[in-house]
Amino acid sequence: MKNAITEYLGLLCGACGASAARLRFYSGEPDSGEPIVEMCGSVPADHGVELALRESTAFVEGFGVWRMDRSSYGNEWRFERRLDGMFVSLDLEMNERSPSFISRRLSAAGELLGLLEQLIPLVEFPISGLETFGGVAAGGSRPFDPPISGISPAIVSLRDDIRMIEAGGIPVRICGESGTGKELVARNIHSLGPRGCGPFVAVSCLEMPESLLQGELFGSVRGAYTGADRDREGLIEASGGGTFFLDEIGELPVHLQAALLRVLQEKEVRRLGEGKSRKVDVRFVFATNRDLEELVRTGRFREDLYFRLNAVKLHIPPLRDRSGDIPVLAARFLGESSRRMSGHSMSITAGARSGLVGHQWPGNVRELRNEIERTVTMNPDSRRITASMLEIPETRKGILPVTDSGFEAGTMPEAVLVLERKMIVRALTGFGGNRTRTAKALGITRQGLLKKLKRMNIDPDRFT
Repeated sequence: MKNAITEYLGLLCGACGASAARLRFYSGEPDSGEPIVEMCGSVPADHGVELALRESTAFVEGFGVWRMDRSSYGNEWRFERRLDGMFVSLDLEMNERSPSFISRRLSAAGELLGLLEQLIPLVEFPISGLETFGGVAAGGSRPFDPPISGISPAIVSLRDDIRMIEAGGIPVRICGESGTGKELVARNIHSLGPRGCGPFVAVSCLEMPESLLQGELFGSVRGAYTGADRDREGLIEASGGGTFFLDEIGELPVHLQAALLRVLQEKEVRRLGEGKSRKVDVRFVFATNRDLEELVRTGRFREDLYFRLNAVKLHIPPLRDRSGDIPVLAARFLGESSRRMSGHSMSITAGARSGLVGHQWPGNVRELRNEIERTVTMNPDSRRITASMLEIPETRKGILPVTDSGFEAGTMPEAVLVLERKMIVRALTGFGGNRTRTAKALGITRQGLLKKLKRMNIDPDRFT
């Protein structure tokens, strides 16, 4: 990825006429110490573009949220901003003999700086300097873990909100559709706060039948119900000193909502079948994809509990409303999956990326991750993810979807390999892994099929 950004810096130099560019990441202010990462690039010697920057309204508008400054020498421009807990600076060294920077070049450079924001989340930072993108190292806030990837304003704002509430103990309600990452946000609220070293206990109200839910949440004593042969600590007690995350709070039975409200107000829990209460020190995070306001109106959710949960509310928008995050998330999932499953790096072609961005993703981030992992699993020998490998409607119009420039980039042998693999997998699936019937359906010999299975690293037994 570092090579890609170095090439990007060279492209940026060419677009705006800079002789050199330097991109640096700091865990604090630039004056607070050495940068965590520093990358440099320069315009090719034969580029021939000699244009200089000058302060103008067009320039400021072109670079949006990046703050612009000019050195006292007049030939170096700095663009800086805070991005996901870090301070990022970009320095452009200009040719003093260059003419004024024209608006057309301003616009091009502005678009390139926007592209940089999509590349930054993919930078690999040294463990000693920064554990993961999205936070800072020693001396500052802890990094987001797991990372909350994305460049959309909604996700940037979400990360900022998490930073604001991380140190408090007030209950938090996370809203969002299924698959948007509500538990990931809850884990970050826990890990970034003072309770990060304590336990994080997560449970969904849909995981167990209503008859067992009370005992699981609040605990029970021996003899409280049939089969209760010993005292049992509930999940809320088990979260002592840490965070308790209750998902699908909208599905909690009304009679248990009163018990939960008591825990929130009195900070004590009473085990099922026990007369005394026990003090608990727990931070509560709740999540739901239901409309709690509607549940209150229909009498299926207690109004007093609703107000108790509504102090801090975080909303995660669906993936279809922040399509700019899809390439960033896809690149992250591809990197994780390819290292784990194929042992080599993989990339996503322009056609595949277009298909991913155009899909509505009703399952949100979970569906995107599953699609990337499935694609890597089914194509372990490929170095690139092409549109024909994806199982989403936007890419199923043909074996090789066309782009503005014609067929998607790729060689004919690669296309043939993709098609062969798909036909074999579909036949194995249809015949339950039976090699003989699969070979016959494909019009090849059984021995020929076995050779292809070995070469493609396909295990037919997993289709039985």
